[in-house]
Amino acid sequence: MGPLGGKTAFFDEARAYMLAPTPQARAGPAKASLHFKRSLAYRETMRFSTVFVTLGLGALSAVACSETTGGGPADTQDASTADVGTPDPPDGSTPDAPPGSGFGSLGFKVADDGFAFENYGEGAQFTNLTGAELRRFFGDTVCATPGGDACGLTPSAQRWLLEQNKGMDGGHCEGMAALALLFFKKTLPVQDFGAATTGALALEGNTKLQREIAYWFVTQALDPTASGELKGPSPNEIVDAFAASLRSGATESYTIGIYKPGYKEGHAMTPIELRDLGGDKVGIVVYDNNYPKTERIVEVDRKANTWKYVASTNPSVPQSEYLGDATTKTLTLTPTTKRVATQQCPFCGTVEPNGAIKGNTIGRMEVWLDGKANLLVTDAGGKRFGHVGGAFVSEIAGGSTYVPRSRDLWQDDHEPVYRVPTGQAYSVTLDGTALAGKEPSDLSFVAPGYELAVLGVELDPNQKDTIQVSATGDEIVYTTNGSETPTIEIGLATDAADYIFHVKAFGEAAGQEIRLKLDRVTGELRVIVRGADAMASYDVEVIRRSSTGEAVFTHAGEQLGKNDAVVLKYAAWTGQGTPMKFGTDTGNDGTIDVEVDENDDN
Repeated sequence: MGPLGGKTAFFDEARAYMLAPTPQARAGPAKASLHFKRSLAYRETMRFSTVFVTLGLGALSAVACSETTGGGPADTQDASTADVGTPDPPDGSTPDAPPGSGFGSLGFKVADDGFAFENYGEGAQFTNLTGAELRRFFGDTVCATPGGDACGLTPSAQRWLLEQNKGMDGGHCEGMAALALLFFKKTLPVQDFGAATTGALALEGNTKLQREIAYWFVTQALDPTASGELKGPSPNEIVDAFAASLRSGATESYTIGIYKPGYKEGHAMTPIELRDLGGDKVGIVVYDNNYPKTERIVEVDRKANTWKYVASTNPSVPQSEYLGDATTKTLTLTPTTKRVATQQCPFCGTVEPNGAIKGNTIGRMEVWLDGKANLLVTDAGGKRFGHVGGAFVSEIAGGSTYVPRSRDLWQDDHEPVYRVPTGQAYSVTLDGTALAGKEPSDLSFVAPGYELAVLGVELDPNQKDTIQVSATGDEIVYTTNGSETPTIEIGLATDAADYIFHVKAFGEAAGQEIRLKLDRVTGELRVIVRGADAMASYDVEVIRRSSTGEAVFTHAGEQLGKNDAVVLKYAAWTGQGTPMKFGTDTGNDGTIDVEVDENDDN
């Protein structure tokens, strides 16, 4: 007798496992031993289940091959990094089984356990992420004013929420894939959302469900979910990891991600079964939320270590075929244990008068582009991150990207979200070289304790605009040669109050430069507009949020000489409906020459 204890013991164990009447019983004393899972007898057990079919015990075979329940690998491994190893397969090979039969299944039925409605994008009838969901993630640290779920958000929280909701315009696949799995696993009670089963839930008019889908959608942008995505494994290793999650007693489950090269055009689905397709091919059966009530298959060639998925039901759309191999790293798994863990807040914190960030240890800034242009981020040392001459370069240490997975798939080729270390100054080029026509663009920077944005740019083909941001987020400079009239935004969170500033300078054909600079010590905002004309016109809005509530100041139609600066004394402003002191610095030499009380237009 060898270390496995003999085949008789193995078949006794296998029989007990397959005859167990319930998933709970299979997860108990009858669950497979470590040797059983790793040995050659695993394959013999699969043959054994086929013998049961021959004997007319098809239902028992279904239990063994198609209804194994549970989550992750029996040998738990940390999935907190993208290149983490995957659990060992039972014996390094695919179990033998007749073509078309299953290797294992969650028992997830797409008609009952998937949503009956299709993945959806933008629409006035849908509600996405709200302040309530941010509080659920991160607590009251996202609030600048009191009010519970209706609190006024900090500037960074508000801008991050807006950008995440824009990301859902392309679809909610991540949220739908994750939530369907959580309902199936009974991690969340589906009954709380309006029906006895996931397949019976209605989307229209179901605001609670819409917000829940949005909540789980954004976990892909947060750690440990994002860093836990398994991007390193080959297709075969992905199959092995998923197979491990189908074993009795497993504690992990996954959503699956597919990408085109460069992690573009991503999509999220729910893997539910492994199926033998014959000829060394294995099918990962998925619930694809783009196709309700229909099983679809990601095909993995075990011999070639490749995978493919046709994302369209129309064979005349060649772009819809997704392909990958062991080098592309474009087939991924996201562990549920990472998704349901406490998520880290990337934007929480306040800014000290000296520019130091308090209350955040992540130390990164996110750069979001809403539009079809390309971006290039350059640090003070000339290191680049983004697109250069049609190629993607990554020279900034600590830089990374993530691509929200969407509904539009191969039709979605937007820029990723760029992540760069805080504490450094950056210059960002908004590049319209590849544009076919005028395109609207918004560019946002979100960091712990502050945010900046350039909103409403109308970028022409071959136009290149530049945005410079300081190392502490207290200054933003926008330069264009076009006839732009964007709104420049800068927001900061402090212990005393939070502020959001909007300045809109009216452009001219010859271009202009707009500079906003905060002095956090004196509580002043300096505005400089440089253009070809002798005078520039601008509008300003100041929003203050604190423990006493929100106050808003607006003033429109002010004139400013092209060599002058205006200084808004925001910290001295006494509140809603009262004037704010504006100082004019003629020649921008640092001295206020004229100071007046400007009335609130509200």
